[in-house]
Amino acid sequence: MTNLVLPFTGQSNWDNTLNTALTALNDGKADKTVINVIQDFGAKGDKITDDTLAIQSALNSALPGQNVLLPGSHATSAPLKIPPQVGLIGMHGAHIDTVTNPTIKPLASFSGAAVILLVDQATGGYSQTSTEQRIQNLTIDCSNLTGNTIDGIQAQGYVHGVYITDVSIQEAPNHGVTAASNASGSAYSWRAMRLHVTSPGGIGINASMTDSHWIDCEVIGGSSHGWFIAGAANSVFSLCKSEWSGLDGFNIGGTGTGQGSGQITFIGCTTDRNKNNGFSFPAAASGSAPIVLIGCTLRRDGSASASSGWAAININGATAPILIDGLSVYPGVNDDGTGINSPQYGISVSNATSVNYASAYLHAATAGFFDGGGNSTVRRGMNIQERTGTTSSPVPQVRGLQTYGTFGDSLDVPGHLAGMASPREYGAIGWSVHPEQVNGGQVLTIGSLYLAAVYVPRNTTATKLFWGTTTAGATPTSGQNFVGLYNSSGTLLVSVNVDARVPVSNGFFTESINVGVSPGVYWVAFLFNAATSPSVMRGPNINASLVNFNLSPASYRFATNGTGTALPATITPGSNTVSGFPLFAALA
Repeated sequence: MTNLVLPFTGQSNWDNTLNTALTALNDGKADKTVINVIQDFGAKGDKITDDTLAIQSALNSALPGQNVLLPGSHATSAPLKIPPQVGLIGMHGAHIDTVTNPTIKPLASFSGAAVILLVDQATGGYSQTSTEQRIQNLTIDCSNLTGNTIDGIQAQGYVHGVYITDVSIQEAPNHGVTAASNASGSAYSWRAMRLHVTSPGGIGINASMTDSHWIDCEVIGGSSHGWFIAGAANSVFSLCKSEWSGLDGFNIGGTGTGQGSGQITFIGCTTDRNKNNGFSFPAAASGSAPIVLIGCTLRRDGSASASSGWAAININGATAPILIDGLSVYPGVNDDGTGINSPQYGISVSNATSVNYASAYLHAATAGFFDGGGNSTVRRGMNIQERTGTTSSPVPQVRGLQTYGTFGDSLDVPGHLAGMASPREYGAIGWSVHPEQVNGGQVLTIGSLYLAAVYVPRNTTATKLFWGTTTAGATPTSGQNFVGLYNSSGTLLVSVNVDARVPVSNGFFTESINVGVSPGVYWVAFLFNAATSPSVMRGPNINASLVNFNLSPASYRFATNGTGTALPATITPGSNTVSGFPLFAALA
């Protein structure tokens, strides 16, 4: 074979130079690497003349490692069968747009299972295993076809190691790409990159095969599921997309239980406006290996109904472990402003065996997360933001572990932490002592300023300050009895006169305030001037050094700070003195 030295002068010039060189190299040689169906087999490539026989003859004549080039726009009437280790390549694989000269445009008279058909060794009568077919740079326009049985690309039986690159399949009557098992086995270990399927009559891409990689592949406007993925253990789907499908965007099956099984991984995949769910994990999603979603963005799915339970991710009956991290769910209506705001739910989980999700933004019409019941294990991680309603008027919903703040993040726990009730469960922001630990009262020294720390876990507005007494005081000095709130810098944020509370026994009081607070420590202040001070609710008496151990004065939980007849505008936290009185106070 002639040796070629080709100068590189830019990608476009390189392509032209390469094509010219290959033509010269291949002209009349038995060892040609590219077979040109027009030059070598008399195909017309005019979109009118049936080129099926010419193309198939070229494919049948190709040796392993050779490529059959379709340089025109070729009409076909029967499936094109690609032998093992042979490539079928065109000049341009479209994205989602209609192109003037598609590579293959089947005639209305077309008859067969698929425009391109890959078959197993026995069916094809091959001398070797059916492997390593290459399909590249093709636009397949099926707009002439009718019915609902013809696929774009179909594999039958054991067809291994297929590569599909820069291929567009438009308006296939049935599935865009699919594979069917037979006695020889099943397709597996495929690689696809920039495969685009638009408006299929059935499933866009049936990727039900193991050990496969799909990169930047998309389905738009299908009548069924955008993707159907079953038995795809040890497969990766990266930057794949499903939009405007008639059913689910991605309908997922299982991973298997054998030692050779492995997880299915979705990385950076997206959905938009699929009629049912963005991702659906039904009971068929079984197996021991996990199904993992990382960094996926799911928008406006469930467009068919606002009340049927459709979700960006709907897990219903799945037994395979499902792990979700870095998910973004965003609702909306149609591009023209019509239609319903969907999805109804961000994540919906029912009758599932094991689901973990963390670090997610879940904005849905009704609820960011919905628990349909019957679940064995659902683990919710940290930093999940939930919103409901429309994109123009979102309503924040807060539950689960949250961290707040830019320095020394604060943990916010709605519900139970380590089996104990948290302030959130009481509708409170924070408290100095758990209510269940309050077991008595403490008579405070007249004129002394007492402080009880309350840790605020999130940005919010405090509208209530709670405290109480167990034994009444007597004869309060008018205008000299207060509770209030200081921030960590010692600035007085609010002061409430409580002269009327002093003579009340066994009183639990709610003071109305209106103070914006952010993550960090605040002190509720107590100051009484009366003939007899009331006994203020407290937790168990504790050694003053113990309750404040290893804290600096500016961080003491319970302290005193000077004396007076009114709460001073500022205090110096560094001047706090330890106190062994764990006084009860709470903010809400």
